[in-house]
Amino acid sequence: MGTETEKKIIDIIVSMFNLAEDEVSSDKDLLKDLDIWGDDAWDLLEQLAGDYDIDMSDFVFDYYFPCEGSLEWWKEFLFIDVTKNYKPIKVSDLVDIVNKGKWPKERCGSCVNLKKKKREFNFVTFVIVYLVSIIVVFMASGAIGYLFNCLL
Repeated sequence: MGTETEKKIIDIIVSMFNLAEDEVSSDKDLLKDLDIWGDDAWDLLEQLAGDYDIDMSDFVFDYYFPCEGSLEWWKEFLFIDVTKNYKPIKVSDLVDIVNKGKWPKERCGSCVNLKKKKREFNFVTFVIVYLVSIIVVFMASGAIGYLFNCLL
């Protein structure tokens, strides 16, 4: 294991997300490897900022994580890797940030994928979400059961 700070951060991640201790190491990416994103990522960073008095004024959530309820995750059903659109944050990066006491300032060049992603409209994703929504509404209203009864 690494430093005492690294061990404490890993302990926080393990306890917050019910992960096995051997699943979390300094080279693991929060989003890609540990599946920490959305509100969970926010809660983790908020706790670290409070525990270690980190200045988060330069932190931009959307550079690193998709938001809860983001349509990005519908792409998983199409086997599209959505994690590539976000800057990785490894556990070792969190240790560095804790040691410095400040989130690093981002440069626009590091956020190219984010700018591209926000302008992108994926018609296939829209259609899938729309169709699933219609199915859910019909199921909730009992219309599918009614149709099956009519056909029998």
